[in-house]
Amino acid sequence: MKLAFASVLLLICLQSTAQTLTIEKIMQDPKWMGSSPTGVFWGTDSKTIYFSWNPEGKTSDSTYSFSIGSSSPKKTNYRESQMEGSAASGVYNSSYNMMTFTYRGDVYLRDLKKGNTTRITFTEEIESNPRFIMNDTWVVYTRSQNLFAWEIQTGSTNQLSNISRARIPDSTRTSPQDQFLQQQQLQTSSVLAERKDKRNQRNEFLKNHRDADTLKPISIGDKALQNLQVSPDGRYITYRLFQQPTGAKQTIV
Repeated sequence: MKLAFASVLLLICLQSTAQTLTIEKIMQDPKWMGSSPTGVFWGTDSKTIYFSWNPEGKTSDSTYSFSIGSSSPKKTNYRESQMEGSAASGVYNSSYNMMTFTYRGDVYLRDLKKGNTTRITFTEEIESNPRFIMNDTWVVYTRSQNLFAWEIQTGSTNQLSNISRARIPDSTRTSPQDQFLQQQQLQTSSVLAERKDKRNQRNEFLKNHRDADTLKPISIGDKALQNLQVSPDGRYITYRLFQQPTGAKQTIV
């Protein structure tokens, strides 16, 4: 009798639960299932994992960390979690004992053995694409469509390219008619000829006394710059120019 009564009571409970717990009600608020960690990644020390979690049921997730040998996860501060997330996609040197990465538009260098992090740039401009060159003695990065290199040992910064959108004047573009008129003016006016001779001497003097580290300007005009890179030995740079089509129409689907 007791067994039959218990069976009936269990059947009533199951029917009641089936009537109240529906897919619609579950999807309205899935918090009853609990919060699962998301966005799990390893720290650069290879001993700590970081993840987003909301065990307290707050408005949004927080970042937690769990280190090997610890007993429970701990909540990390916002800046630490953001920097570690950026470092997770960093670039290693050939020995895998150092890495470089960008965080909030600046370049950083991390010594994985010592655990030290050095901030290479501190600017309002955005630096990107850092990597190692010159047998891992320099860190090269891009700023304002130009390449810069930072020497690890001395901390000095060198600009490697001088790309500009300004057009460099080209005297060879002068039409034959204009060349004839200029030559005729020089022949008929001794003052113009004297000025031209002084100008040529001045340009030749500045050319011969130009600083050795002066970068040659590279004018790209209205072309788009793509894939700006420097060779591993730092001897040359490569890039690709793309001319935007004029009058092109886009198809919107």
